Amino acid sequence: MPFKMNFLTDVNKSLKNELFRKAIHLSSLWMPLFIYLTDKITALAVFAVLLAADFLVEYFSYIAAVSRLSILMIIRFCIRILYCQK
Repeated sequence: MPFKMNFLTDVNKSLKNELFRKAIHLSSLWMPLFIYLTDKITALAVFAVLLAADFLVEYFSYIAAVSRLSILMIIRFCIRILYCQK
């Protein structure tokens, strides 16, 4: 059976992905525009708050991942102990 490709579906998916990717790049244009239109102190304060928020999100994301991993390790350890006792 020959491989049949639905060209229109693939083009629409790739176009949608490309537009999403471009939107991400274009959305970052607010930063230099903000720096240009505001004074230095305001821009520095806004970016300092954004940086602190980013650090907090990354830190809590890391802590959540480590705690999930720790819980899984404890569960596996308990299961091994239960099966070894039989």
